[in-house]
Amino acid sequence: MPTEKPWPIEAYLAERLEAAIPKAGLMLPEGARIDVEVPREPEHGDWATPVALTLAKTARRPPRQVAETLRDVLVKEIERDVVSSIEIAGAGFINFRLAPAWLTANLTRILENPGVYGSSPVGRGEKILIEYVSANPTGPLNVVNARAASIGDALIRILNAAGYEARGEFYANDWGLQAELFGASIETRFQERLGLPASPLPEEGYAGAYVAEVARTVPEQDGRSWLGLPERERRLRFAGWGIDRMLERQKVDLDRFGARMDRWFRESELHRGGAVEKARARLGERGMTETRDGALWFRSTEFG
Repeated sequence: MPTEKPWPIEAYLAERLEAAIPKAGLMLPEGARIDVEVPREPEHGDWATPVALTLAKTARRPPRQVAETLRDVLVKEIERDVVSSIEIAGAGFINFRLAPAWLTANLTRILENPGVYGSSPVGRGEKILIEYVSANPTGPLNVVNARAASIGDALIRILNAAGYEARGEFYANDWGLQAELFGASIETRFQERLGLPASPLPEEGYAGAYVAEVARTVPEQDGRSWLGLPERERRLRFAGWGIDRMLERQKVDLDRFGARMDRWFRESELHRGGAVEKARARLGERGMTETRDGALWFRSTEFG
């Protein structure tokens, strides 16, 4: 039965090369890498390394001679049921030909369990949180969000296949001016829906047709009660309703697209939970903030 290696074959070859170099009386220059790559020409083997050319500099010997010395050690380091031959080519390239038995065994393993072949334990279960897409919850997703979803989800899959415990997070920016403008825009469309005198749509508000669609879903009794609230509270109520609808829609779209989100986190949770105020107070206590021009500033220039 051919030797089974849980790591990629190029990593296996690099590991064997690293072990063989000092045994051959050679020394890899500081900072130099052991590159293992697929040759451009099939007749040059399945994998090749130019490491002998690098070693020749410190050994002060011809690269081909260094390659031959290294090959003599490698034939003892590498199992024959993994690599069938090790050849020297050109100025000192070392070419490897994989053993048919190893190739056959790997094809069998791929067919038996295609979902895990190629995975690696290198991450050792380290937890990684990938925050991606995180589109404003004030409107539908767009093509730019699709690109972010593709890259983010692919990265999570790659990290998980490499042994990490990667999870995806969507950070919803549901607090601040844009959220309030969204709420004001829904309010205007809601008033129009009921035939009431409508507030002007904010200059920087949201005029898309989807806003009117959201306004049509607002329960009339709730909407009428919100209209009696102070302006900011009124905007926040309509915004809360609209953002909930938009996030529901975004979740459906991302799910259909194949992007997995393990956590949906709202910025409003930080504000309502007091985390933002606590952070602001802590920075103030440390002298890292100052009031200027009617606003609170973080003294970032203190850090260069």
